[in-house]
Amino acid sequence: MADPSKQPDISKASETTKVPAAEHEDDGISPEVNLKTIHRHEDGDIALDFAAQLDAGYEVLPEVERRVRHKIDFILLPLISCTATLSFLDKVSNNYANNYGLSKALHMEGDQFSWSASVFYFAFLVWQPAVSYMNQHYPLGRTISLNCMAWGLILLGQGFVKNYTGFVVLRFFQGLFEACVLPTLQMMCSIWWTREEQSLRTAFWFNSIAGILGGLFAYAIGQWHVQSGFERYQYLYITYGSFTVAWGVMLYFVLPDSPVTAWFLNHEEKLTAIARIKRNQTGMINRHFNRSQAIEAIKDPKTWFFVFFAFVSNLVNGSLNAFSTAIISGFGFTPLSTTLLSMPWGVVSTLSNILVGLCISFTEGKRLFYMAGVILIPLIGISIQFALVGGPRGVLLFAYYLTGPYNVPYVMLLAIISSNTAGTTKKVVTSSFVWIAYCAGNIAGPFFFKPSEAPYYRMGIGVVLGSFTLQCLLSLGFSVYLRMLNNIKEQQVREASDHQEDSAAHAFADLTDNENEQFRYVY
Repeated sequence: MADPSKQPDISKASETTKVPAAEHEDDGISPEVNLKTIHRHEDGDIALDFAAQLDAGYEVLPEVERRVRHKIDFILLPLISCTATLSFLDKVSNNYANNYGLSKALHMEGDQFSWSASVFYFAFLVWQPAVSYMNQHYPLGRTISLNCMAWGLILLGQGFVKNYTGFVVLRFFQGLFEACVLPTLQMMCSIWWTREEQSLRTAFWFNSIAGILGGLFAYAIGQWHVQSGFERYQYLYITYGSFTVAWGVMLYFVLPDSPVTAWFLNHEEKLTAIARIKRNQTGMINRHFNRSQAIEAIKDPKTWFFVFFAFVSNLVNGSLNAFSTAIISGFGFTPLSTTLLSMPWGVVSTLSNILVGLCISFTEGKRLFYMAGVILIPLIGISIQFALVGGPRGVLLFAYYLTGPYNVPYVMLLAIISSNTAGTTKKVVTSSFVWIAYCAGNIAGPFFFKPSEAPYYRMGIGVVLGSFTLQCLLSLGFSVYLRMLNNIKEQQVREASDHQEDSAAHAFADLTDNENEQFRYVY
């Protein structure tokens, strides 16, 4: 425990600590403003009261910091990882349902199955502005839990719908309620873990274990006795939907909103958790929308790199999520074998994310280099598939497994966005654009896999090949750009006559990465 004599006088700290000068014309905050005033008008970061205590002399003890990190890793990380896995599993449920006769039962023709996959992302796309608003103005834990219950009920309904139109409508609303999950978890990652820790933790929660569990669960359901009047695919939706609703109810009571209100941290541990995030210089959450930050996000070239990379990488995601079982069955395997053979691909994908996350955690300045390097593995796999159309199915299946690490660059991109974007409004606006691009890529991807080209899908495989090549080049180029930005910041600091103070109040003053001279980009 920290020495009580070193603990701050909270009342004095709150009265006297000042926020450094910054550009706040739009929120009406003067260059120096009392923290109590900020908090009372809800124009400040949610961590400002704790920041005042940190600046008044609170000492962060190493043993307390280790305990806090372990608590966050062993309590929060499993909760958000399982939630993300459920979201992925439910999202691609139509892939496995199609393997059990969904298209035939609902009389789908032509591109109708592709539309049923893409309509989810149309909903995801149109709802992003609302998600950004919710993430800035409402508790994150409650937002996720309530939406989880809602999409679980929608998924349950898909097990009983009897026509294509009804199924597509339910898929749209499923996408609407699932739209909050990934952006909200990305924001939670930025307010719970340090920048050095975020890549590995993002790899854990944005995982591909759903690809393993999806195949396992689908295989198990394939063994069930189907009662008269039911189709096998209906059991899949009923099972998934019921579990998701129950998980959402549990999340409502146990998923914390932020370190400020975490039920599993005492006051000293909350101070330590906030001191850890102070090092990020990205702040936590400011409930006030800052128009100047929104404009900065739109003008920032980094935003448009994030957007373009998200679109290119998710062309692949949309394609493989919708057609992975079709690709494997096209090698000459039965539906039940296809379900089992899809599982190793998920193993490769999950292990790749964790391995790259570990490498990034123990090295510095190599994130984008790893992103460029790991994409060479699926590039080789898809090249083999493209070159050996109609070749030995064992070779083609192995080549397909090599595409498993395809989503590692996008997962690492999410961590890079969290680490390199400061200012709450700028973060939510940037995130909104990125998730819109995510949707656009997932919408477009399945349409390159033409039913007329089954089972080889030459056009679709060619688009995936081009995407991998472009991702490699973009990663290397962005690394050079971020180095240049850091050099410019260093030059500006050397030339400046006065410098911003290194305080908790400064770190939580809701400055953007561009405004904060102490901020350095990680690459």
